[in-house]
Parts: sequence; structure tokens; C-alpha cells
Amino acid sequence: MILTFPNFGNLSVLLSVLMREWGVPFIMPPKTTKNTVSLGSRYAPADACLPLKIILGNFLEASNKGADTAVFLGGVGPCLFGCFSQMIELAFIENSIPINMLRVEPNKDGLKHTLSLIKKESGKSLSEIASPIFDGAKSCHMLDKLENRLLLVRSTIENETERKEFNAFEEDVNTLLNNAESFRELLNIIESSYKKAESFIGERQKIFAVGIVGDIYTTIDSDANYNLQKQLANMGAYSERSMTISKWFKDKLVYTPFGWRWYSKPHIPKGIGGFARQTVGYASMWSNTVDGIIQVHPLNCMPEVAANTVLSNMSREYDFPFLSLVLDELSGTSGYVTRIEAFYDLLEAKS
Repeated sequence: MILTFPNFGNLSVLLSVLMREWGVPFIMPPKTTKNTVSLGSRYAPADACLPLKIILGNFLEASNKGADTAVFLGGVGPCLFGCFSQMIELAFIENSIPINMLRVEPNKDGLKHTLSLIKKESGKSLSEIASPIFDGAKSCHMLDKLENRLLLVRSTIENETERKEFNAFEEDVNTLLNNAESFRELLNIIESSYKKAESFIGERQKIFAVGIVGDIYTTIDSDANYNLQKQLANMGAYSERSMTISKWFKDKLVYTPFGWRWYSKPHIPKGIGGFARQTVGYASMWSNTVDGIIQVHPLNCMPEVAANTVLSNMSREYDFPFLSLVLDELSGTSGYVTRIEAFYDLLEAKS
């Protein structure tokens, strides 16, 4: 069995290191490109959302490189995400694609089944399988911290030559992160990169703050959102997302009494599916602390469409610039960049 899993922000780094720690063979899909989306769109249902098409494309490209088992979460609830693995598995079967689906259901039986497979493939005991988890959890938090640090440094750089040098540094960091053999090595890379990033701090004085909300996949994965945060940083706007990998885990384990749930109550008191309530809650929480808010989500994502109506009213009530970016496989980069530039102009006009 040779596993593969989709490209998904920092989670891909964490999973690849975890597979190396466990000694489980795996193949990472190539970097997500337009070809990935085109390939996924060819086999996905016509009305499928962009994340499903990208994930399916990732699996197909990894299959071409030798992977025979695709790993993805199952789930329940009103969001289509819980059906992704079933829909992708049907696409494999209907098109005779030689790759199996390993569905990890987020319940006791599902986790038990997954652990038994890991034990079989790795030859490790339960204690050996559990041993990297603590460093993995710490790495999850530190990866997000490093990502935010790199974005903040990038937002200070105005000189094009200095930005090219920073781009090269960031590419080297990403290569090291993706090839780390253990979580200890990963943590060392993060620590040294975090410190070295300070040497690239530029001279830009005015930096805007932007909050990014929306669907989990399109907010987290930079390939899916056309490097939205980097584009903003290059213009001089530091952004923070409502969803990161560490925030997702923390939200499952720790209840925060005055977090996004509390702020969402006047607008969406109960969950309506997907991450709509979180989108609105973070926007409300950030409304007085950021210069503007961007919502990014796939076309036909109904929870985010409902949240968009609330955010539009909220932007008028609280008087902050608001931009909604809707993504599908036909989205063009030129029009996308133009809208971001127009949003930045609004930030400048309001300052």
C-alpha cells in the first residue's frame, strides 16, 4: 500500500513528516496547478465545488506517480465536505482508475480501523505510533506561527530586489519543510527560519491589516486561492485567516467562551452548514481591529453564500471595506488580481 493525500496548506507538511516517522510509504501529489484542476474537473460531477475538483486532481496525479491508496476524511453534517470521499471513490470506480479510497471516519470505529492499518503497514506498536504526536501537535502550531511571520515580513518589503531575495529564502524554507524526516528536524527548521526571516524586514511604514474568512479549503490552501495572502503582503497588507490547521484542531479541543461563536450569535445564532457561522463570527470579532475583510469561497458553496449576505450588511453597519472572492475552475488570475488591487485602493482611501 502506497498512500497519498491532497495538497492542503501546512497539513501536507505535517502528514508527510508523520508518514516518515511511522515508516509508511507515501507519495505526495505534485504542486497544484491549472492542470490539476482540469484533470479533477474531467472526472468530478458537473456541479462539484472547486475543492473537490482539486482534491480529485491531486489524487489522480499522485496515482500516475505510483500511489495506490488515497486517504481522506469522512464526516457527517450539512456540508458537502463529508461526502467528498464517497464522491471521489465513485469517480475512481466508474472510470476504472486503479486507486483505492481509505476513508478516515471521525469516530471511534473509524479511528480504530485506521490505526490497525497503520500498525500493519508500519510494523509499529501503538505506543510507537503515538510517540510523534506531541511533537506533531507542537509543529502544527509552530508552522502556522512561521507562516504568519513570513507574511508579516513580506508586507514590510517594498524594494523589488529585496523581495526577490526573500522569495528565494521562502522557497528554500518550503523545500526544507517538505523534506523533513522527523518532527524534531521540522521544529529545528521552523525555529531557524523564524529567526532568519528577521534579516529580511523592509522599510515599508504603513501596513494594513486584513481579515480573511470563508470556506476552510479555499482560505487555507494558497494554490486554491491564487496566493491571496502573498499578493496582499506584496501590496503592503498583512492578513490573518479565520481558519488555519492549528486553529481547526484547537477549536475541536478547547471551547473559548468569547470567541467567534459568541460574536456570531447576533447574526447567525446556530450552525447552518460548512463554516458559515465561523465566517460571520470572525468577521464580527475583527470588525473593529482590521482595516478590511475578504471572504473567499468556492462557487455554489451555499453556507458561504448565506454568510455573504450577512457580511455585506455587516460591512455597511460597521463601515469596513469588504471583498467577496468566489472561486471555480474558470477563475482567471488577471481579473482576480484586479479585484484585490481595487480592494487595496479602498483600504488606502479609507486610511
